[in-house]
Amino acid sequence: MKKRLVLLLGVLVSAMAARAQETFPINGTQDDRPGLYAFTNATIVADPQTTLENATLVIRD
Repeated sequence: MKKRLVLLLGVLVSAMAARAQETFPINGTQDDRPGLYAFTNATIVADPQTTLENATLVIRD
């Protein structure tokens, strides 16, 4: 009887330890800012005939 109780207790403790943490949290802060980048005062060559001086290039992620 005592062996069964110890075995049952061991199985329950093992099952609880296995379910202790199902997923791992992401460390650090969450960054919800939209991906937006701007290059100012750029020289943009759109095609061989078109060149833009002191232009702003906006890139959205």
